[in-house]
Amino acid sequence: MFENMDSERSAALDEVINARHTVRGFSKEMPKKEDVERIIRAGLTSPYASIAVVGKDDFRKFFIVPSDSPMRNKLKAILRDRFPPYLEKFEKTAGSTPFTQMLKGGGPNMVAALLDKPCVIIAGERWGIPAIAPESLSFCLENMWLKATALKIGFQLLSVISGMKLGNDEEFCELLGIQPGEYYLDGFALGYPASGFKPAPVKYPDYEASVKWL
Repeated sequence: MFENMDSERSAALDEVINARHTVRGFSKEMPKKEDVERIIRAGLTSPYASIAVVGKDDFRKFFIVPSDSPMRNKLKAILRDRFPPYLEKFEKTAGSTPFTQMLKGGGPNMVAALLDKPCVIIAGERWGIPAIAPESLSFCLENMWLKATALKIGFQLLSVISGMKLGNDEEFCELLGIQPGEYYLDGFALGYPASGFKPAPVKYPDYEASVKWL
C-alpha cells in the first residue's frame, strides 16, 4: 500500500497540513460540484471503527445544503429555537467563560447566521459499540479539511451542530431523514475565501516543550 509513496508526496502533504487554517470569511460563490464531491470522497475513505458498525453499510452520511436550498431556513429556525435552552445549560455547566459570554452577546441570530455560508454540510457517524462515533467523525472531518485546503477551498467547522446535540433532536433529524439518536452529527462549511481574508494567527505547541521520548 506504500508503493507510490515517496519524498515528493510527503513534502506535498506537509505543505497542505501547514496551509490548513479555519476560514471565517467567504465569498458568495458556491464551490464547484465536482470539488465538493472530491471533498466528500476524502471523508468517505477516512478511518472508522469497523468493529462498532459491523454489518452496517450506512454508518457514515453527508447532507449537503447549498446556499439556495429552502432547507437552509428550516435548519436556521431550529437553531434559533434550540439556542436559549442550550445556552442556559452550557452556562450552568461551564460558568462565565469567554465562550459563554460570546454566545450570550451574539444570541440566537448569531448561531443561526453560522449557516449563511456558500455550502453547508452536515456529517453523521452511526453510533455503535464501542460508542466512538465522535472520534471516527473527527478523522473524517480532518480528511475533508485537508482535501479542501488542497483544492484552495475554505473550511469552517460548525461545531454548534454537535454542541447542541442535534443528532438527538427529533425535528432536526426528521429534516435529514434519519432517526434521532441514530447518528452523531457535526457540521462544516465550504467556500472560497473572501477577497483579502487572512486567517487569525495561531500559535501551535512547541516541539521541544511538548514532546518527550520515553
